[in-house]
Amino acid sequence: MDREEIKKSLEFRTVRENEFEQLANVFNKAFNVKRSPEDMKNKILGDKKHGCERQFVAVHDGTLVGMVRADYKPLYFTASPDNPFKKFECGEINDVATLKEYRKMGIARKLLLNAIDYMIDKGWEIAVLQANPKYHARALYESEGFKDLPSTWDIWHVNFGKFKIIWKMYRFLAIIFPIFKILARMIAPQPPKSLKDIIKNENPKKQATDDDTGLKTRIIRVIGEIDLDHPWIKPWLDGINEQKKCVQGIYESYIDNVSLKKDLNEAFPEKMMKKYEKNKQFLHYIEHGGTKNNFLLIQLCDEKENVAMKRVDSSDTSGDKIIGGLRYTIADLTYGPLKVAVPMLYSIFVREKYKNQGLGTLLLKAFRDDISDYFPFALCKSGSGNIALRKALKKSKFHDIISVITMVRALNNKKLFHKLEDSTEPWLLN
Repeated sequence: MDREEIKKSLEFRTVRENEFEQLANVFNKAFNVKRSPEDMKNKILGDKKHGCERQFVAVHDGTLVGMVRADYKPLYFTASPDNPFKKFECGEINDVATLKEYRKMGIARKLLLNAIDYMIDKGWEIAVLQANPKYHARALYESEGFKDLPSTWDIWHVNFGKFKIIWKMYRFLAIIFPIFKILARMIAPQPPKSLKDIIKNENPKKQATDDDTGLKTRIIRVIGEIDLDHPWIKPWLDGINEQKKCVQGIYESYIDNVSLKKDLNEAFPEKMMKKYEKNKQFLHYIEHGGTKNNFLLIQLCDEKENVAMKRVDSSDTSGDKIIGGLRYTIADLTYGPLKVAVPMLYSIFVREKYKNQGLGTLLLKAFRDDISDYFPFALCKSGSGNIALRKALKKSKFHDIISVITMVRALNNKKLFHKLEDSTEPWLLN
């Protein structure tokens, strides 16, 4: 059957519950990864409200050959730091995939348009998707109304741990780690020059100290069971809420987490523990009190302390004079052959009164020190417009290695789209 006949015989519809194995096959072949049918099932049926109705597929001769999914993702936005946050109905395009032998037949475009129509029918106001700047599908997205806005680039940063830890895990491959950041910048997508120029004059070698800030501070590592009634929780929430006033958009799940509404004392999943049961560094981390979710606080004090970081039980951690904080989680990262437990920076804040004094860099340095004996590297994702965080990351020897774009399209609210288009407010971590 020639390509024209195949195009005429294609069927476009939503996925059926007996097709998750085929769906995983399309995804794995298109992206050269391994996702199980069970993972695909959980991803789709996990949203009980929308389920299979949002997973669009192309079918040829009874076989799935293409896929696109529309996920519900609320958008929180304020056009001005002085205005309260508002919640908007947003859809996110995910898993745009077509089998290689069926490409250039208009399948991805048709599926994308089906997903867009679905989101419009649902009354959602705006659509977003993440795109690799070098990926050929970007032209497709742009032709269907998606735009990358000045502050909607996400930049991934990496900080490499101690060489002895990298050597223990990767042996001779550890030799290439020092040049990885150079190779990444040559191969991986990079943000526009205009965004790089904003911080190009910053000196990455300068490290913040108490003397730099003119403040006497201590770093506290919160340990033990955490309760919402503990004294340090309110200052944390106040600091996070203060940050929200300068944020362009955040996912609801992110707000839930940084607001401490769930997962405070979440244990490592059994599946993750089994996966790394022979990883000595990971087990060493747990033996020394490491947990899945971790909090560091920066607190004003009367005298400079001799220890770089003080471990304090959550119930005994004072809420007085807390002027900044950082949260990180231990994520299970699997990308092709790479399988590693990796610390991932989740949120960071410095109170408004104490900004521009190097405290963000102090927190990031403490984060590095906290995990350097256990993990080969740490990751952080920053929004391109979050200039303060990007400066602090650079000073703390985090290297930007890759970037993706969050592209935006108007659905039922063109006014919101134009506000996002004109906004200079930065994205927070999401």
